[in-house]
Parts: sequence; structure tokens; C-alpha cells
Amino acid sequence: MLSEEMPSPYAEDCPKFHYDKPEELNRFIQQLELLFEKFGVEVDTDKINYLCAYADARTEQEWEGMASHAARNFANFKKEIIESYPEASNLVRGSLKELKRIMDNCSQITSASANSDFQE
Repeated sequence: MLSEEMPSPYAEDCPKFHYDKPEELNRFIQQLELLFEKFGVEVDTDKINYLCAYADARTEQEWEGMASHAARNFANFKKEIIESYPEASNLVRGSLKELKRIMDNCSQITSASANSDFQE
């Protein structure tokens, strides 16, 4: 059962997540975790229910179908959600595409060219 002290999922100033803005997922989860601390929500089942309730209906249905939702472990549920959104998981672990781009740019630097830059 959801706490009556937590803001209503329908309140204008509550955290919200919408499927068409996946880049905001990590921020959404962080905002809810702050509310959990503030209002003393400690039970994994409650946290999972809130996470779903504060999302749009389409997302809520998708998340309720995840294996970790049925297992009722918040840490695993949160991990599975983040991993299901590349835009969010890249922010957590860093974009592999961006890392590859940086490595490709740096691969043409040699010690000889680096030394010539200092001699000029």
C-alpha cells in the first residue's frame, strides 16, 4: 500500500517519467529516491509501486511486465529499467560510442608528433 504522505502521482510538482523522454530516467529515479528518504519509504515493494505509479501508463505497463518487477527487488528492478533504456544506461556507464570516438581521435597521436608540438 502506498504511503499517504508521499505526493500524489497526479500532483503537478511530483516527479514524472514519460516514455518519450528516456534521457530523463536517471533524474526521475534520483528524485523518487530522495522522496523515499524524506517520507521513510523503505520496503522494496512500495518503492517499485511508486516507480511505476509516477510513470506514464504505457511505461507503467511495460515495467510491470519485467522479470525484476515480479521478483520485488528494488535494486534489481531499477537496474533492469535503466538497462532497458540505452539513453539512460549510457549516462550511467558512459557512452561507448563517445569513448570510441575519443580513442579514434587519439590513436593518431604518436610520441614523435607530441614532441614536435613542444618544440615549436
